[in-house]
Amino acid sequence: MASVMPTRSWEPRESRLLGEWILANYPGDRVVYRARLGPNTDQPIYKSVSRYADALVFTGSEVLIIEAKLDSYLGAIAQLEFYSQLFKQTPEYSDYWTAPIKLILLVARVTEDLIVYANSKGIQVVLYFPSWVQDYFTDRIQKYRHVTS
Repeated sequence: MASVMPTRSWEPRESRLLGEWILANYPGDRVVYRARLGPNTDQPIYKSVSRYADALVFTGSEVLIIEAKLDSYLGAIAQLEFYSQLFKQTPEYSDYWTAPIKLILLVARVTEDLIVYANSKGIQVVLYFPSWVQDYFTDRIQKYRHVTS
């Protein structure tokens, strides 16, 4: 008999991780969540292919482009590199095109090799692990054990 994966309700966990971390570290700075990036973002034909960074933070001295993941994810490195290029083509942010850009991969857990690789690409990996994340991972492990037993 084939086992069926249990369904779970969707919760914006990565958004919660991101919001909590930004609030704790950049409380007075301008933040744009789910920032659309790239040229022609105001034209309907491009809206379906637009790219969205999880957040932009404007600190006054630099722009942070942040991608948040609960688990380390190699693809997020490419996303951040791409977003860095798109940021400098986004008309809404033209006043900031010359500001230094810092790319941040915010994760709840990560492997050392991914940190080394991200750093070699100029991306800072930030580990943020609030208590609710442990509850989520524990619950996820228990659900998978139940399905496979």
